[in-house]
Amino acid sequence: MYQLPIATQARKSSSQAYFSDSLQAVSSQIGLARYTLNACIEGPCGRAWFELMLHGLRRGLTVTLGIEATPENLNSAIAWERLTAMGGQLAWLLPDRIALHTSECVIDGILVMSGDFAQTVHLPGTNFNGILIQDDPDIVIQSAAALLALRQTNQWKPEATDPSLPTTAVVPRTQSTAQIEAITAHNGWPLTNRQGPLQQIALWQFQVLEQHALAMEADTAEALRKTYAFDHAQDQAIGELIRQLLDAKQRCMIRRHAQLGGQVNLEEAEEAQAAFRTYEQTHQSLAQAPVAQPLDGQELADIKQLYRKLAMICHPDRVEERQKSQAEVVFQQLQRSYRNSDFSAMKHLEATLQTQTLGNRQPGPPEQGLESLGLRLSNLQKRLASEHATRNAIFRNPSWRTLSTQSNWALWFSQQALFLQEEITRYERTLQGMTAQASP
Repeated sequence: MYQLPIATQARKSSSQAYFSDSLQAVSSQIGLARYTLNACIEGPCGRAWFELMLHGLRRGLTVTLGIEATPENLNSAIAWERLTAMGGQLAWLLPDRIALHTSECVIDGILVMSGDFAQTVHLPGTNFNGILIQDDPDIVIQSAAALLALRQTNQWKPEATDPSLPTTAVVPRTQSTAQIEAITAHNGWPLTNRQGPLQQIALWQFQVLEQHALAMEADTAEALRKTYAFDHAQDQAIGELIRQLLDAKQRCMIRRHAQLGGQVNLEEAEEAQAAFRTYEQTHQSLAQAPVAQPLDGQELADIKQLYRKLAMICHPDRVEERQKSQAEVVFQQLQRSYRNSDFSAMKHLEATLQTQTLGNRQPGPPEQGLESLGLRLSNLQKRLASEHATRNAIFRNPSWRTLSTQSNWALWFSQQALFLQEEITRYERTLQGMTAQASP
């Protein structure tokens, strides 16, 4: 029988978040599984995930799946019968007993995948929380223990109300289950302690969501860094041509309104003037800000890793109340340094945090009751919602839409320069024509 690895073995752990190409990432991880898939699913289970589970069963994997007894899932009774007929172990979870806030899957006892993987599609929606894949031994063991506790304390037997539904699988006490219990007890996270299983599961959910929030904030920071770098490069390459075009356009619109009048011409003139003023302000801001340094592949990977490490230490939501003001200042410094691709400033910040109380704090919420943990979960969900709004605003930005489709910035700038020169010439000729018409 396959043995779970001991969590206390020292090895380097990694974490990878996917906010695009998530279906490919999930499929790849499931395809690499050799022994077990142990998952609990939040909300309705999508077809893509269901097919991956069936594929795993055909390959001989042991599949244990906990799903919420929601109307969407209950209406798919035939599908669940198919899964159990192929040897899958199915556990129905009562959604009104313990609220799941994200899905979780432990793969082969050495990898944890969390996030919206059960609903992942080729084009995720605007509220997509991403997929987080981690191989930290402590996180793996904690997640395996939480999934086991969740199924053991939260099962519902559907045959009592609807005999047509597949019955809840009895989770066997295998050698792996016993090993999970022994290891988690040794590491201070037993399945039964003074917190009780509901508090354990709520605490685990909080920690999982916090990891997702940090990953999403890191990805958002990277999008801001790219946008900032693109705006700087664009301003240096074709900024003056953009200014000339906007100036020629506003002068043309003002002259047209002066000659012809009319509400439409007035609105177009005001819009052109506003666009020119906005550009002037943006140009001035970019001229005063430090230039983002270009990074090669290794430097980019290093700065991303350092950002995530420091965010885990100084994020205002991860410190005690008395330290929040200090943390907010430090976190703003971190974001500014990352946006400017200033690796040396981030290393200096890391050294500073190592000598401060803020940096010496071990992150993670203390043991609390269900009510307090519920409040923290609610605040964390608000934080995720705020991050979604920030990300969506970035993705609507014209600069982001351009840089996400144009890999060769120099070529694109040269093409735009030709277009801008043609447009400037067109507006200047229009102005000359209107001037000639107004002359006696």
